[in-house]
Amino acid sequence: MVLLGQFGHCFEMSTVLVSYLLAAGYDAYVVSGYATREYCNNDQSYTEYPEFASEKQKNNIEEETYVTETKKVSKYTIKEPFDFRSKFLLMMEKRESDKREMEIQDQLKLEQLRIEELERPPFDTLYGWRIHSWVLIIPGKRNVEEIIFLEPSTGIGSSPTNPQYLGIESIWNNTNYWINLQNCTNGCKDLSFDIQNVSCWKHLLPGEPWYWREIKTGSYVEPKDVILQEKHLDMPFSWVNPLLIPHEKYENRYPTGQKIIKYKKVQVELFAPYLLKDGLVSRITVYEDYEYQNPLVVYENFNNRQDNLEKLTKYVVKNQRTEEYKPGREDALKKHSTIVNNGKKSMEFYHTIRYDGLSKVIMDNASMSEKFKEREDRLYLREVIFEGTQPLPEYRLSYSSLDHRPVKKIVEKFNRNLNIDADSDIAVCEFNLAAGEINITYHYGEGKITASSRKFIKPSIAKMTEMLTFDPDLTYGFSANPYSKTPKKVELYWLLQKCLQDEEKALQHVKEMENEVMKIHRTLISEMYDPKLEISIFDKERNKEAESGMKERERILKEKTVREVESDIDFLAVYIIHLGDQQLNKWNALAIRQKCLNDYKHLLVDRGNRIQHKFDKTSKNLHYKQDWYKNIGANISQEEEEDFIKEVNRMAFYLHTLELRLQRHKDLAISRYLALEEWLQTDPRMAILYSKSN
Repeated sequence: MVLLGQFGHCFEMSTVLVSYLLAAGYDAYVVSGYATREYCNNDQSYTEYPEFASEKQKNNIEEETYVTETKKVSKYTIKEPFDFRSKFLLMMEKRESDKREMEIQDQLKLEQLRIEELERPPFDTLYGWRIHSWVLIIPGKRNVEEIIFLEPSTGIGSSPTNPQYLGIESIWNNTNYWINLQNCTNGCKDLSFDIQNVSCWKHLLPGEPWYWREIKTGSYVEPKDVILQEKHLDMPFSWVNPLLIPHEKYENRYPTGQKIIKYKKVQVELFAPYLLKDGLVSRITVYEDYEYQNPLVVYENFNNRQDNLEKLTKYVVKNQRTEEYKPGREDALKKHSTIVNNGKKSMEFYHTIRYDGLSKVIMDNASMSEKFKEREDRLYLREVIFEGTQPLPEYRLSYSSLDHRPVKKIVEKFNRNLNIDADSDIAVCEFNLAAGEINITYHYGEGKITASSRKFIKPSIAKMTEMLTFDPDLTYGFSANPYSKTPKKVELYWLLQKCLQDEEKALQHVKEMENEVMKIHRTLISEMYDPKLEISIFDKERNKEAESGMKERERILKEKTVREVESDIDFLAVYIIHLGDQQLNKWNALAIRQKCLNDYKHLLVDRGNRIQHKFDKTSKNLHYKQDWYKNIGANISQEEEEDFIKEVNRMAFYLHTLELRLQRHKDLAISRYLALEEWLQTDPRMAILYSKSN
């Protein structure tokens, strides 16, 4: 019942858990003892969330390691200068600072005591009398090195020093039953778990497990045979069926497919895979208060998402959300962060997958920053400053029609290229479009405290023709090496021309990046409101419907094809029936043939016109929807916005379908008309038109 119903009291769950542990080779026992009210009732609201507790412990260890490392002082230290201040004044200042520090520490201690008082469970009138069962694992097998107490309801392990366990009456497993003879006044921390010690543990059944016996025998006698000769008790066979967990129960995880666990200021919601349509498997909500009313942070974990979404973090106070994705997305997105209040977006990418080495993009209403890794041109940072604070639009019918924000300045930074001289290796290239300038800063040379630089004032538009006119007065530079040669005019000309080309490429790249960011943003919104889950081909339970549906569609399609082949469509029947008993002659046949071809031609034209009319009407409605959202997009509710996104996606998909239908109709119209002509020529009733005698 425990495995099938997925519920049971502490003794039932301990027995099942010990059965599996024994089968896995552990030295495990069922414990009958006493525990606190919280452990007996499986109340974890006074317990800190285990994952957060382990993270705090890890951070503390890292801080201690850092402090220890920082305390290591080299023997080569600079002596401090002599202090001419008054020692009496320093002593008085230290006394005052120590006094203030003590006051602060006292306040912190009082606050800590107040918090501990709030977090302390209420008084239990039955303290020490509540019976509980858990699992004991003794060292010796499977590399277990210390005593482990395992709570069956949570699976959390602890040591005997855990104050929640108050005492032990007895333990047992498949070999024997042991009664505890020790005093449990101090809980379980002082107990000896050497169950072979008869002064501490009294076994109920005579004898002891054979693997405890050490028999000294001759070389021709097996120790096992000696033990079997002394055996006087056979344990009865188990009356329980083999412990099997049905696959559907294993997939369901919890009795109803979901479970809620409340910790101290943390609520954990667990869900079975595929239970929710968005693939959510866990939601961890951190609250500010103990009543779970004011959420601070929400952590959501997902599985089996087609968009590879793995984790979603919502910061309620800052109104910020962060999405993390596994590798495999077409856009190589790794992490996406959005702050709703200021419109700031941050996207991290798997740079090894992208052709441009882009690792991170940060965009807000006034600027954009791109970070790159492992590029051949050594570019690692591009910063763009826009004029004004115009936000990017959320929705557009076409990305090519996006109104790009005017660029004020572009700054590109490069890593050092050791193959060329530092005075020729560009470190920073600044395109100041507002001032019409290009500023270049080169890398620092070895042992240099200054770097060379060059400034170009862009020529007027009239001079920027196919053959650029170079004016030496519009450029000046600084060389960190006083012995370097002055660059020639032709070198400066080619450098200016290269910078102008790089500026044009950078501007084009900024437009493309804006389009890409908006495209990714729109895709993420669509995936958020309409999530899709992927099902493994090996998942028989969830693929049965798809398999049966596919077979049914194949059967219907096969039957339809057979019917179309077997049924011969007569295109002339509707025309010949009007002749009645009149015999079909050459002129009647010619008129019928011409009328059949004309009617079919009109049919093709009308069909194309209908598709075109639907396309124009849907496109007009879509433009109307876009204008409506542009005008009142900030004043609609979240539900209306979701409906708008679904409607826009549906209309865009319908437009694409109509476009494909219209193009296919145009491609097949002529061939279908010629096929009808060929069919009329082969029809026996039209043979009078093609006979040689006529």
